[in-house]
Amino acid sequence: MRKVLLVGTLPPPYHGQSIAFKSIVDDIDCDKEIVMTSFRSDNVLLSVLYFFKYLFQVLYSLFIFKPTHVYFLCSRSFFGSLRDVYLLYLLRFSKAVVVNHLHGADFKSFYESRSFVYRAILKFTYSRVDKHIVLHDSMKEQVSCVSSLKKIYVVENFYESVADTVSLRNIKFYFDGKVSAIYLSSIMLSKGIFETIESVKIIREKGYDINLCIYGDFTSDSEMTKSEVKDLFFSAIQGCENFISYNGVVTGLEKYTILSEFDVFVLPTYYSCEAFPLSIIEAMRMGCVIITSDFNYLSKIVESDNGYIVKPKNSASLASVFEKIFNHPSAVRDIKINNFKSSKVRFTERRFRDLVKSNIFG
Repeated sequence: MRKVLLVGTLPPPYHGQSIAFKSIVDDIDCDKEIVMTSFRSDNVLLSVLYFFKYLFQVLYSLFIFKPTHVYFLCSRSFFGSLRDVYLLYLLRFSKAVVVNHLHGADFKSFYESRSFVYRAILKFTYSRVDKHIVLHDSMKEQVSCVSSLKKIYVVENFYESVADTVSLRNIKFYFDGKVSAIYLSSIMLSKGIFETIESVKIIREKGYDINLCIYGDFTSDSEMTKSEVKDLFFSAIQGCENFISYNGVVTGLEKYTILSEFDVFVLPTYYSCEAFPLSIIEAMRMGCVIITSDFNYLSKIVESDNGYIVKPKNSASLASVFEKIFNHPSAVRDIKINNFKSSKVRFTERRFRDLVKSNIFG
């Protein structure tokens, strides 16, 4: 009988990794145990308690529940990796099939930044993994430092099935001379939010009719704290309320309905672990032109028939792409239709779930 241990993070917060993990958790219909890996809290004591809870749950799951299969989302930070090392070491006393799913683009850099001794520990513990799943063929290099290529498999990200309930009449395939742009992601410095705001101001000053709607939750990165981002953000959009709006967090069907109303999805990210953002696929499914940056693997995912690639940290580059969109309406329509049609074949949630499960159970 199949018994599955699933180790990862469920939403909230809502981001690509937690949404993807929830999709697999919801689709596993055999006996299962879930161990959460998020220990973040403003209360240090609470974070410590979460950590010890994790240690106990892993022990219980491996030696009392006794899974036949283990599916986990690996970390790319030092403290997170201690959690994974603990799990993988204990799995040496289990015969379970172990599958690791990598959702970020910074495992290799994390591994190479560690000492020789810790790299040896990582290589030893990760040798227990039977299969690694990455989001794109070019991402195989990320885990080749701890695994042979023959153990690495590709499963592309997905849009949620609820998107298929949005009426075609809601999707804006035409171009009416105005550009409606949407930023829908975590609001942090390295996601390119401030370059996005600045580029819209630039193009408005040139006389083009563009509006920007921003959705997402404020969060920190290695560059700036959450409170700093929030303060700078509201300062940046002050006086621009007639063409830039902030609308908070949206999820589920509401998210896809909103995306269907826009021409352009913009994410000029240079976030260190950015790999294959769910938000880009979601926007494709709703017929948006994609604008993203030449960073990590994004230029291999978004090509000329999907949208435009801009230079990271460059508002002028982004503004020039907006100008190109205004001046080439037929190309915009072709991209919108292509993204809508191709995503319905390539990026369905059912396809994602089936491929992940075939790696877990196959």
